[in-house]
Amino acid sequence: MKAILSLLLFFTFFKVQAADKSPIGGAWQSKDAAGNTITMICSDNYLMFAVYDLAQQKYVRSGGGSYQLSDIAGKKVISYKRDFNTEDSSVVGLTVANVYTLNDKDLVLTDGDTHQFFGSGGGTYTVKDGKYTETIEFFSRDNKRVGASLTFDCVLNGKDWTHAGQSTTGTRVHEIWEREE
Repeated sequence: MKAILSLLLFFTFFKVQAADKSPIGGAWQSKDAAGNTITMICSDNYLMFAVYDLAQQKYVRSGGGSYQLSDIAGKKVISYKRDFNTEDSSVVGLTVANVYTLNDKDLVLTDGDTHQFFGSGGGTYTVKDGKYTETIEFFSRDNKRVGASLTFDCVLNGKDWTHAGQSTTGTRVHEIWEREE
C-alpha cells in the first residue's frame, strides 16, 4: 500500500463516535475490498487509521498524521500529511488529498488524484513580529485578487512553521509546514 489515497479510494465511512468540533471529528469505520475493517479516528486535526481482519483477528496496517480540510474549486478536500505508515515508511512526510462528501452519518472519500488543475498563485511575502503577510502577484483563479495582501499569525518552532488566518476566499487556514533538510 503506497498511500492512504489508495486505501480510502471510494470508501464510505460510517460515524461510530463523536469527538472534536471538526466536521469530520470522531471515529469512522468502513470495509476495504478484501473485507478488512478500517477504523479511522479524527481529532484535533490529526487522523489515525488501522486496518484489520476482524474474522481472523489479524492486524493488517496503520498510519496517521495531520490533516486539513479545505474547499478547492467548489470541492471539499481533505489533505493528509503522513507522520507514520506501518506498511511503507518511504511515504512518511508525503501529503495526499482526497475529495470528500459528508452528511450526518457518512463520510465518503474519493480519489483525490483527479488530474485536474485547481489553481496557482504566487507573489512576495514578509515576516515581522509574528505576522506573515503575502502579497498576491498572480492568481490563476481570479485576477481581481492580484495585489491583495493576506496576513496570518505565524510561529517558527524548530523545524515547524505554523500560520493561521483567512484564505483569499475567507475560509479559515491553519497550516503547519516542516522544513526538510
